[in-house]
Amino acid sequence: MIETLKVIKKNHGDIIILSDANVVFIDIILKANKVDNLISQIITNPADWEDTGRLRVHRLHPTEIAPHGCLNKCALNICKGTELVNYLAPFIEQQENYYNQILYVGDSINDFCPATKMKSNDVVLVRKGYALERFLNSPGYFNDDDLGGSDKLKKMNRDKINARIVYWKDASDILNTVKNEFELAVAAETVEDI
Repeated sequence: MIETLKVIKKNHGDIIILSDANVVFIDIILKANKVDNLISQIITNPADWEDTGRLRVHRLHPTEIAPHGCLNKCALNICKGTELVNYLAPFIEQQENYYNQILYVGDSINDFCPATKMKSNDVVLVRKGYALERFLNSPGYFNDDDLGGSDKLKKMNRDKINARIVYWKDASDILNTVKNEFELAVAAETVEDI
């Protein structure tokens, strides 16, 4: 996975960690692997060490505020879909096409929500054999917008995702996908320059 992070940075990509863990835990892992300098931003639950030496983890979405109301399978303390949209909002408001493509790696059901916010040129990398893959391949019920939202249709949960879905088993699968996507992006830019 470290090589994948380096390839992304070498190609001027941003690496955003969007996690239901906590900032202390993530920071320890990144520093232990000497990749903390490759990360552009971490969006997760805040945490700090108490004087007693105990780690205190706080919710990103505090209990005092109402849950985000998301209909997807999100945790109460973080809606990764909302956080992804919030992260991208300043670029959209400034009408900057800062991100031509998003590659999102996930394995848990709470990764479904951000996947539903992505566009057709984006890629969702789904870990084989884990909860997200099982959820995507199971039926769900969705409002049929064409019928005014009154009828519900039974579809596969993956049908709610516009992005291309790529399944991965290990870090080499992710690395190959990342390299391939950067090669395609460079080829597209070359064609545009002609």
